[in-house]
Amino acid sequence: MNPVPLFLIIVTLPLVLGGCGGNKEDVEINKTVSRDGIRYYVNSKRPFSGTIILKHKNEKVSGRTSYQNGILNGPCSTWYDNGQKESEVNFKNGKFEGFYFKWHRNGQRFSESCFVCGELIKGSEKYWNTKGEPVKSITEAIK
Repeated sequence: MNPVPLFLIIVTLPLVLGGCGGNKEDVEINKTVSRDGIRYYVNSKRPFSGTIILKHKNEKVSGRTSYQNGILNGPCSTWYDNGQKESEVNFKNGKFEGFYFKWHRNGQRFSESCFVCGELIKGSEKYWNTKGEPVKSITEAIK
């Protein structure tokens, strides 16, 4: 059996299944505050569980970040002000977990990498230029 697909299943299955429980609520970031690395509801000692929504000046959503008991946990996505997705990553107990995808402003893939327990998997990084062509480095991707 090829170890790469098995590794991907082992890494991504908990992320998929872990998201099935659902979050309690969606709130804008100004309804919460961060204290000592934990996100709380404003004027409360209760850690926040749910999804934080960030918005651009044009009122379009710029980010959705999931928290559980005040800690980053679950999917996090960001968008450019033109509505195009900018990034997508999962967190587990405050650390990157699984694939991290980024896109150029024009919608072309920018980068892809993989994390386990917050650590980048060596050699997992891939990059593309604004035309969607694979390139060897981040420097080439941002040209």
